[in-house]
Amino acid sequence: MRKNISKVAYFLILLGVFFCFAPSGRSEDFISSVKQDGKRVQVYNGNGVLLWSREGQVVGYTSNSLSVMVNKKLFVYNNKGTLQYTR
Repeated sequence: MRKNISKVAYFLILLGVFFCFAPSGRSEDFISSVKQDGKRVQVYNGNGVLLWSREGQVVGYTSNSLSVMVNKKLFVYNNKGTLQYTR
């Protein structure tokens, strides 16, 4: 016998799954914005505080990583400014 799940119950289940897998942390821990300032890339958190900066050209970024091009070489940093890999 199959039981019907109401739309509200289904929504609550999905909401619970979302919060289980959503990133936990403060806005201070994530990249909120990136500014190209001449040859330097500046990384800011959700409060507008400068986290760190590196030399290079911004290729792209997410809340957890930043890709920077320097002399045709790609550098990928995490949100803490630690080099993750180069290519």
